[in-house]
Amino acid sequence: MIAAKGKLNKEVFILKQDPIIFGGMAGIVGTVAKEAADFVSVTVGFSKHLYWHVAASIFVQPEEVTKVGGWILGALADMITGAIFGVILLYFIKLAKKDYLYLKGLGFGWFIWLSLFGFVINLHVVRITPTDLGSSLSAFIEHSIFGLTAAWFIGKYATELIEN
Repeated sequence: MIAAKGKLNKEVFILKQDPIIFGGMAGIVGTVAKEAADFVSVTVGFSKHLYWHVAASIFVQPEEVTKVGGWILGALADMITGAIFGVILLYFIKLAKKDYLYLKGLGFGWFIWLSLFGFVINLHVVRITPTDLGSSLSAFIEHSIFGLTAAWFIGKYATELIEN
């Protein structure tokens, strides 16, 4: 998809013209970075729950989130949520201009963290509620990573799109 010298090939350039598609791609890239940090955090024991488990618990009981179907549901839910937030971030950056791009991405990640972990979790939409200190701090860091990564992707590959 991306040429060897860091230039975009024709397929990605065409996708760049559509803010919904490109914002979704940026959100998925940000989500992959967030998930990598989440996996490390759970592996070292700092956080108790993977996002995929929490996301899957919207649809299935907690004992099913570690099964293959639970992993698939959780991955889909988290990636789709990330894609939606990527579109929102792209439009926010387009509206607010590219200045202070990383600070805007970081703030957006914090907004997501505060909205999802500070508000939505307490609505008991999910059956697994990661409210321990380690999981909450880890979520803050990981959503910061999401915002920074998605903003970087938008800034690097969507300059024409956000400036028009």
